[in-house]
Amino acid sequence: MSKGKENRLLEIRVHSFRLSSEYIYQDLSLSLLHPALKEQGKFPIQKEMGELVRNILEFIQSLHLEEKLSPRRNSEIIWFYIFLPSLVTYLYFLSQYLNQKPFIGNIEILDSLLFNSIIDPLNKIEIIATNLTWAEGPLWITDDNLPHLLFSDTIQNRIFKWEEGKGMFTIGKTIYVEKSGCRSNLTYCDNTFEAGSNGLLRRDDSSFDIIAALHGDRAIGLLRDDGTRSFVATHYKQQRLNSPNDLIWSPEGHLYFTDPPYGLMDEKQVIHNQELEHSGVYLIKSDYVQLAMDYGEPTAYVRLLESKLTRPNGLAFSPDFSKLYVTNSDPANPVIMSYDVKDDGSVVQGKVFFDAKPLYLKEKEKNDQQQVGLPDGLKVDIHGNVISSGPGGVLVISPEGKLLGRLLLDRPVSNVAFGGDNRLYITAKDIIARIKIKTKGVRIIRKSKK
Repeated sequence: MSKGKENRLLEIRVHSFRLSSEYIYQDLSLSLLHPALKEQGKFPIQKEMGELVRNILEFIQSLHLEEKLSPRRNSEIIWFYIFLPSLVTYLYFLSQYLNQKPFIGNIEILDSLLFNSIIDPLNKIEIIATNLTWAEGPLWITDDNLPHLLFSDTIQNRIFKWEEGKGMFTIGKTIYVEKSGCRSNLTYCDNTFEAGSNGLLRRDDSSFDIIAALHGDRAIGLLRDDGTRSFVATHYKQQRLNSPNDLIWSPEGHLYFTDPPYGLMDEKQVIHNQELEHSGVYLIKSDYVQLAMDYGEPTAYVRLLESKLTRPNGLAFSPDFSKLYVTNSDPANPVIMSYDVKDDGSVVQGKVFFDAKPLYLKEKEKNDQQQVGLPDGLKVDIHGNVISSGPGGVLVISPEGKLLGRLLLDRPVSNVAFGGDNRLYITAKDIIARIKIKTKGVRIIRKSKK
């Protein structure tokens, strides 16, 4: 750039700064105090701004960009027009290659008409995250600037975050919370096999604080976005909870959770330090949840709804919230139960909605040395279809309890979550997978009480 052009550019910058510092305040003040002057156009800034615009246009013209960027007038620029499309094409294919995700498993269809209305049989199950130990508790966050998936690893004692990103390349998996399910006693945490968090919920629609089922701390915890935490519930009738597993909100803001003993087990599945004589399904009324969160002290008002299930696990409501589905992850009785929900939040008339025992035995016959999966985490779509982990992978079940098909994976599935991107996200042992779907989930986010 010539010396004259440099001086001209400097003059414009100084002129612009002088305008912003001396005249803008004056213009705003006069417009508030003397509206009549504004109508008459008696403002210094209007004249100065017109002069500034002219100076900018003159400077741009002095650059002679038309001559420099025209391949007809400047032969040296031709290479740019040849190279640019090639560069864009290269970056596109590079992003496709780097973002390519491996596929896993296949689809088994038992009722093509109903199944195909939920999942296109031509869709593939793709792996989006690896190097986990036991992934659990997927939670899709839709209200953030960058939608993302949160999920627990119960053995690594972490919550991870996975996000697609808005650019050309996938951001992928990052650590979101360390020591997510156990940090009150680090010696105990280090010696506990599954010490991490499990099920996750957003606190309410006004924050990104997380309500989590904490295995190691044997509690329902509030993990605040600022890094602090407190407990919502730790005991039932003065006895420590086993290891809360999964949890859901009701439309009224009541909190339901399951409490099997998985967090008390060692690697050989031996249970230690259990105080309660049962595994349970519990309810905490909305007001008591709110008090526990506000004051940072666990509530004593924990109500037992069901104590007959040996391994209660996943929870989900029907679309009209009249039924509560609860899975039982016991190989001796692998079932999905259905309960009628009363007006006060309690449940009655529990009955078997789906018996997975025949499927479990069938899968064990194929390979007795591998974990074949059990009814674990589950979700319900807006049409009442139940999508649950189960023997072989993911079960797709009609509202009447008919198995429509399965997503078959080569490893046990622990849970599923509906994404806001028309995908079903799957936690399967050491990986996170997903598949495109045609339906949406029943979504409940607790309303904030300000």
